Amino acid sequence: MAGLSNLIGITDKLTENKGKFVIVPLRDDGSLYEAGKLELQYFPIDIGDSKDIEYSETTPYGASHPLYSFISGGGRTIRFDIVFSRDIDDDTLKDKYNANIEYVISQLRKLQYPIYDENGYAYAPPLLKLRLEHKEETKYIMGTFFVSEFEYTIKKLFHSNRIRLAEGSIGFTETIQDKDVINYKSALLYSLFE
Repeated sequence: MAGLSNLIGITDKLTENKGKFVIVPLRDDGSLYEAGKLELQYFPIDIGDSKDIEYSETTPYGASHPLYSFISGGGRTIRFDIVFSRDIDDDTLKDKYNANIEYVISQLRKLQYPIYDENGYAYAPPLLKLRLEHKEETKYIMGTFFVSEFEYTIKKLFHSNRIRLAEGSIGFTETIQDKDVINYKSALLYSLFE
């Protein structure tokens, strides 16, 4: 329970003090590709962290309970709602309250598509690290992820048909095919952060 209250305390602190949620792609060698990072405009209010586990159920005759056999651990998913907004329909003004929404949406969508090289070979979408930043404190959510779902709804448009307000949700699924996280402890709340 201490881990859960630690997570809640961190997210409250980041939300109140304008913390940042940053998505950082990984290079092929597993290092962070900081030039490709994507910072969300607003810190999520709620961050959901779920993990399934698979068991096979056998029902013996005359037994009071079924028997369960462990099959495998299921996927772990981080999900949250996102909001993007603009106050002014002007590209020259760049501040926290005037995101280039079309650009951010295209970058998030790009994280779901394969990467093609000059010969036309397709490679899996990039693996990612999820980072929470607040002043000099930086924490990574334990694990390596890929974007498994992303959807948005346009709520308001400017007269120029540019997006003024968009709301949506994004989900990241953890993968342990990365050599650095084979011995991870992500199922334990106290080790949510690296």
